[in-house]
Amino acid sequence: MSRKLSLALGAILSFFIATTAATELKVRADYPEVYIVKKGDTLWDISELFLSTPWLWPQLWQANPQVDNPHLIYPGDRLYLTFVNGQPRLSKKKVIKMSPQVRAEPHLSAIPAIPLSVIEPFLKREQVVSQAQYNAMPYVLGTNDGNTRAYQGQLMYGKGEIENAGRYGIYHAEQELRRFGEPEVLGLRMSLIAVADASQHDDLIALTIIKGNQEIRQGDRIMPLLPAENLSVSYMPQAPVTPIAGHVIATHDNLEYFAAHDVVVIDRGREDGVKPGHTMAVYQLGKGVVDDENAPVYVEDTSHYEKLEGMVINVGKLELPSVPRGHVMVFRTFDKVSYALVMRAQQQLQVFDEVRTAQ
Repeated sequence: MSRKLSLALGAILSFFIATTAATELKVRADYPEVYIVKKGDTLWDISELFLSTPWLWPQLWQANPQVDNPHLIYPGDRLYLTFVNGQPRLSKKKVIKMSPQVRAEPHLSAIPAIPLSVIEPFLKREQVVSQAQYNAMPYVLGTNDGNTRAYQGQLMYGKGEIENAGRYGIYHAEQELRRFGEPEVLGLRMSLIAVADASQHDDLIALTIIKGNQEIRQGDRIMPLLPAENLSVSYMPQAPVTPIAGHVIATHDNLEYFAAHDVVVIDRGREDGVKPGHTMAVYQLGKGVVDDENAPVYVEDTSHYEKLEGMVINVGKLELPSVPRGHVMVFRTFDKVSYALVMRAQQQLQVFDEVRTAQ
């Protein structure tokens, strides 16, 4: 059976097993009966105080359907754990009078699902575009003095057309994103390197640099900046409602390995039903082993000659099972890929490890 088919069947089976048991929440033995929310808390942090499966937060949290945005929780809220028909339920009561040490501050923002300080750069400074979109974008030609280091007030020129004069971002293509084991480019990861005031002059674009301290290369793309209202973080930790299976295909720093609190890219996106808040388990990819009669050997350790001659297949290739090693939560989605934060990692994880709907 191929790895892709095994992965898909495994994800579907895991999903139905998890769904069957979804209504039976098990709280941690050391859960607090009352918890006062602090500034800096996240929904994941709070859920993890009560559950070993924090992505089941929607089942634990009892929101008031008559209140706008009932899932929002604020610093100073007092959370109570009770049991209804044997099932744990978490609810809140707003603190009216509190001691000076825990007094809630006015106008505090609702706590996010995951730390904003970690993910904010990836909300504001990165975009993923298709190859066709990339090819159609206006791009940087250069400067009259040949200086590529961006500085405030620098005048550069680009080619193409912009819709309106105004403030634009200059983005560099960091990486081609491909699905595991397939040649198709799912998108190009674009990183903001400078901000400029842009105006059209015939077929040229005049760019006056407002912010930027990185090298701007000829061919870097000129794109509208993301509007702040598109960067919502009002979502909850939750398991996908349908089984999803894929792979981690990149890390934020283009390294092969990653750990807790790193940002990764997975090869599933909006077209696959992925939404912000979706939590997935990361499985360490099972090693391929050649079952040689003399001694088993990892496929990666076989010689180039053996691979060329097909001896790896002829002798008998086995695949060791994948093992769960951590969890990621999606915080931003694109058509074919998503950005996720590593919430847990039992050990160092690796690009191309599998992701599946969390159980």
